[in-house]
Amino acid sequence: MYGASSDEEKRLTMMLFSNIFDSLSKMDYDPELFGKALPCLTAIGCALPPDYSLSKNYDDEWYSSKTGTDPDGPYNPQPVNTSSVVLNNDLNNIVQQFSEHYHDAWGSKKLDNGWVLGEQWSDANEAHPRLKPYSVLNDYEKERYKEPVRESLKALLAIGWTVEHSDVEVPSNNRNSTRISSKTSPVDKATPFNYHPHPVDMTNLTLSREMQNMAERLAENAHDIWAKKEKEELTTCETAGD
Repeated sequence: MYGASSDEEKRLTMMLFSNIFDSLSKMDYDPELFGKALPCLTAIGCALPPDYSLSKNYDDEWYSSKTGTDPDGPYNPQPVNTSSVVLNNDLNNIVQQFSEHYHDAWGSKKLDNGWVLGEQWSDANEAHPRLKPYSVLNDYEKERYKEPVRESLKALLAIGWTVEHSDVEVPSNNRNSTRISSKTSPVDKATPFNYHPHPVDMTNLTLSREMQNMAERLAENAHDIWAKKEKEELTTCETAGD
């Protein structure tokens, strides 16, 4: 009977189901193993109400420690403190590679939608001045890509994750570990009129539940960084106007 289980028992049962499912998803198919696991998952799943879902995720402790979350109070952005985090040369290379990827991913979508290089941005003419190879962007344009990548990587390290640099394109599924490939795409001769973006192919990449939760953390942190800067600029303007 569903009513005989407490909320805590349901939560633990759902966590057990999710952890077994996630572990199996990271393994190569083994008929014997999967044959034994399927009845186990079925039994666990049948013990839960059909509409049950976790109301809290594994990162509740991290979220609850953040201030300024009262919906009735003022929003007080608190990004992760990364003041003690220093990126070494390998990690700075990752920042560079990710920045190039983000630019090419953006450029690829724009070109696929019919946009062209233009001296000025024009929605009507579908023209954009940044539709050119990353290497020929000016320093300000490059930094617009680098800053969020750099801050996200520093936040990732600050909250306890590690980043491993690998020469093979095999994503790591270890807890609190992210593997970055050093393989690069072919580079055409960089001119503004010869732009053929080569974003990293991620079609076969699957994120574990922990990595998805980590991505949520970084997204919230990126928003907090932006909001904190905006509030500081508003405060500066108000102070100057007094």
